[in-house]
Amino acid sequence: IITSPQDPRPHAYARLSNHLKVLLVSDPDADKAAACLFVASGSLQDPVNPNKEDGSKIDGMAHFCEHMLFLGTEKYPEENHYQQFLKDNGGDSNAATGEEYTYFYYDVQADKFEESLDIFSQFFKKPLFTQSATEREINAIESEFQLNLGEEAIATDQLEKSHIAAPGSMVNRFLIGNKESLQVENINDHLRAYYDANYSSNKMSLVLVGPQSLNQLREFAERNFSDVPNKELPAPDYSNEVIFTPEHSFGRIFKVIPNQHIRQ
Repeated sequence: IITSPQDPRPHAYARLSNHLKVLLVSDPDADKAAACLFVASGSLQDPVNPNKEDGSKIDGMAHFCEHMLFLGTEKYPEENHYQQFLKDNGGDSNAATGEEYTYFYYDVQADKFEESLDIFSQFFKKPLFTQSATEREINAIESEFQLNLGEEAIATDQLEKSHIAAPGSMVNRFLIGNKESLQVENINDHLRAYYDANYSSNKMSLVLVGPQSLNQLREFAERNFSDVPNKELPAPDYSNEVIFTPEHSFGRIFKVIPNQHIRQ
């Protein structure tokens, strides 16, 4: 492992029996521990919308899945169990969905690290995806969408997708999603199908950082993540995708009126 000369912490790489990749970092001076799990699946893998005949996608499905994974698993069915555990033990968490990836991360008091990993790892084994949480999380995504309407960077990014990318290309759509785009009959069935088709240990990478030794961190990873199902899913291949074309994307100037003067 090539590390920065400014980072003296011991590092190690491991590959679990289910092909989940793990990076371990031992930091003896840390009073907290942290974990991040990266899944090589994002908004570009949103499934086809059955309500539309043009082959368009259920925009925002990957983002919706990210939200729903926080809300209960077979082992820990209470919707707020994960968040409450972190709150009670000095921790915090978040997640993000990109075009080609989704990742989840948190920190917690170091002495609660393995217990937290047991809770966290259940997201990737047996999530519940309850109907009771569905409407609430769709509304949460709508709130996030409304909040982002005033963000210059997000608006500019959507301009590129909607007006500069070639029509019909994989990014020429509304990837974040909102309440309207997720109003699909039997949305929970489509959510489960998306999860089953995209979440697999061979598409995951895990990072563990804590004051524990590298050997102990590896034991944590093996005990909690070796049984994440490996469906042997192939990595997405975008090598033949055409996003920009000369006739549509080149030789055009877009002038954008900003919401505020940010001098960028």
